[in-house]
Amino acid sequence: MKRLTSILAAALLALAGAAGTPAAERLTVMTSYPEAVVSRFEEAFERRHPEIRLQILWRMPHDRCRRRWATRR
Repeated sequence: MKRLTSILAAALLALAGAAGTPAAERLTVMTSYPEAVVSRFEEAFERRHPEIRLQILWRMPHDRCRRRWATRR
């Protein structure tokens, strides 16, 4: 769990650095981590970067596979 938390924190910080330009008003994060884990990072990010709206999209790892399979039929 600690490793997962570290990876998610690093990803959000990297995205925050990339989103520091004035054109970036919204940051979308796609994740399959549970809401209990992501909400802690979401709150911390919003406190540190109030000018950026954070949008969390929950996706399961196999969602992409299903979409690809459906388009090949």
